[in-house]
Amino acid sequence: MPRNQELETRLREVADEFDRGFPATPQLNRMILLRVDRQPQTGRRSGRRLVAELALTGLLLVGGVALAVTMAHTRSLPTAPLQPAASVKPSATPAPQASLPDEDLRAAGLTNVAALVMPEDQQGQIGVQTIRLIGSYADPARTVLFFRYAPNVGTPRVRVSDAQGPLNAGGSGNGGIAGDYVTAVDAGARVSEDGLGHLAVIFSLMRGPNAVPPPPGEWRFSLAVKLQPATALPAPTPFALGKWNVTVEKLEATPAVIHFQAMLAGATPDAIQMSTLDLVDASGRSLREMGGEARLTAPKTQSNASTDNNTRVDYQWMRPAAGGTYQLRIQGPGGTRTIVLTVAPI
Repeated sequence: MPRNQELETRLREVADEFDRGFPATPQLNRMILLRVDRQPQTGRRSGRRLVAELALTGLLLVGGVALAVTMAHTRSLPTAPLQPAASVKPSATPAPQASLPDEDLRAAGLTNVAALVMPEDQQGQIGVQTIRLIGSYADPARTVLFFRYAPNVGTPRVRVSDAQGPLNAGGSGNGGIAGDYVTAVDAGARVSEDGLGHLAVIFSLMRGPNAVPPPPGEWRFSLAVKLQPATALPAPTPFALGKWNVTVEKLEATPAVIHFQAMLAGATPDAIQMSTLDLVDASGRSLREMGGEARLTAPKTQSNASTDNNTRVDYQWMRPAAGGTYQLRIQGPGGTRTIVLTVAPI
């Protein structure tokens, strides 16, 4: 086997012959570098390509000595790393969208924001009973989950918690198409450090009106939701409404609802009637109410004569897609107060 010195001498001779026969040019240098980066090709090779490959193969065998020969031979090669011929940016992938029946979206009050309902695909099974979580929507005022279950027996019960504990708020449950169930909590998930709301969901079935006993057990799901943004709306300063003192705590528009929360000092929950709060459009027609709750501001364990007269109301109405000007009417024992709202189109 030739020694390193003999290999060096032979390689120098090959390099000299190659230089004389094929003077170095930028185009040739680029071809050689591209050839090194490509995978070996099958089939017959030309003499020029064969000479280049023999020289490069020999250089790899002799290590450091070959490196010196290579540097001398490629004196005109560019030192900058090769760049792709063209830089093509991948097209943006559209956000996934849940494909849910119109009946489900209407039951949830999300027809106008169907594109913001995220697809979910989680399935749990106990015996022959299958429960699937198929969609979700979340904003600071509302959390909505879509389920599909078969066989269609029993009445669903859903409990929702985030990373800080249960979402203690009012809610509703509605059926969409046969076998689908929509549950809504009138509260937004509290976000974690990653900016997402991490939900733990427990689904169970209770005996329904058809008297068919559902299978016992609980189906558990976990998911992370991105809360859609809310836009604050101008709210009045605290005002008196007869013997009530009203302090508006939240007045905002999310993509799905117009949300109003206020503390009514001097009012008991029993004093809040269906006519107490109403949101109407320019023609005087009431918007669809998505949620409404009146509760004491103090926990039951701290209830006393003074706290029993402080009530917090939390109401939501379906946000019209076209936007417009609306009137929020609050009727109390001493008259009515109207708050004018201007809401942008969705």
